[in-house]
Amino acid sequence: MKRLVTALFLILIISSLLWCETTDWSCAVAVFSGRLEEENNFLYRQIPLHIYHNISSYEEHILSEEEISHLEDEDQVSDKEMLLEEWESLLDQRDSLLFDEDSDSYKSLTAEIEELRKQYEGEASPELPEEEENTTYQPLSINYLTPGDGGILYSSFDEAREEEPDFIISGSLDDAGDFILIELTGRYSWSEEDISLWAGAGKAGELDRLTLEMTDALKGILLGRDWSALEVSADPLQAQIFLDNRSLGVGAITEETLEPGNYLLEVRHPRHVIYQEEIELMAGERLSRDVVLTPGEEDLISLQTEPPGADVILGSVYRGQTPLVLHRPMIPEKLIISLDGYDTLSSDLGPESPELLSFSLTAGGVDWEEERLLAKDKFYNSLGWFSISVAAPLVSWGITKNYASIGDEKYKDYLNVYYGSMAVSGTLLGVSLTRLVKYIKASEKSIEQR
Repeated sequence: MKRLVTALFLILIISSLLWCETTDWSCAVAVFSGRLEEENNFLYRQIPLHIYHNISSYEEHILSEEEISHLEDEDQVSDKEMLLEEWESLLDQRDSLLFDEDSDSYKSLTAEIEELRKQYEGEASPELPEEEENTTYQPLSINYLTPGDGGILYSSFDEAREEEPDFIISGSLDDAGDFILIELTGRYSWSEEDISLWAGAGKAGELDRLTLEMTDALKGILLGRDWSALEVSADPLQAQIFLDNRSLGVGAITEETLEPGNYLLEVRHPRHVIYQEEIELMAGERLSRDVVLTPGEEDLISLQTEPPGADVILGSVYRGQTPLVLHRPMIPEKLIISLDGYDTLSSDLGPESPELLSFSLTAGGVDWEEERLLAKDKFYNSLGWFSISVAAPLVSWGITKNYASIGDEKYKDYLNVYYGSMAVSGTLLGVSLTRLVKYIKASEKSIEQR
């Protein structure tokens, strides 16, 4: 028993030191408070709603040293509570042996109780392995808590705090003549003090600008790291925007959570000169670029095959048959070339592809004699089933006519049988005709392949 308790204690302490027992990092947004004129009361909800929508795309949070320390302290408190429960359980067991103090069980329980007491009071603890240096903590998923009424915002800071999120976003609003004074605050779950994140003033019509500034002030805490933002608009709108050869979108993009550093910005369009710029994003910086591409010659790729007439699919779109001229894709796309009787070719077509691509197709991709024999078997099989099915409508029609001629109502039942059997026979006839066409086609290809 003593060894079991010691092992349990060791596992709990190691797990708390090497990895905090949490799967995500939670955040809640509460309605703002303050003193506003009645006509501006909508801002109590509108501003935090804007903030929520701005931050809802942030997916990962990296724990700070302060957060790690706090979570480890919480785990250690939990471990002590478990030790205390175990200690009390052992006391109860020993009390049941009160009149048997000389027994081995009593003495063993007393020793275990003393060991747990020392561990609880810190006088002794199991020897722990040395913690590895440079321990890394994986980013945690951000869980945006929402109230149970189906809304997004908590009606007050206190309501949000009841959910015990890791971080609560709130703020205050006050009238100042034509302007509104705004303070954005936040609070960690373990703290009793608000953190002033942003303070400023503006008019109700400047909501987008104000909430963007407040969102920027929140990013460092929500992400747990430095950040940079990039805004790019392109002309023409069909131009594709790349950052370090990673496609960000078409026409106009905004990236809010980039890591600071050096990047290669590119804007591409098939009929324009490529725009390239090496940019440096500083921590907390919002960089904007309006790119107008210079018209240039059409960037085309000529595609040829031997033999010609092969079907061409680029991406997932059928483009025609060879010989064919295509616009150069802005990003690599899958090129598929197929022709009956030849092996199907697959390749990539992209910005680095040459202006002329020529492919020699290899015959023998399909053994048409084998296909002919298979199609023949399928045709005769379906023809046999159709021949068998023909008897049912013929017989049911004869019975129907007999009953109808003598005025017996049973003819209606057999008439339904007739209609049903005709539907089955018609279906089988359709299958037979389809397989006949495939058989004829395979026979023709087989003759060509000889």
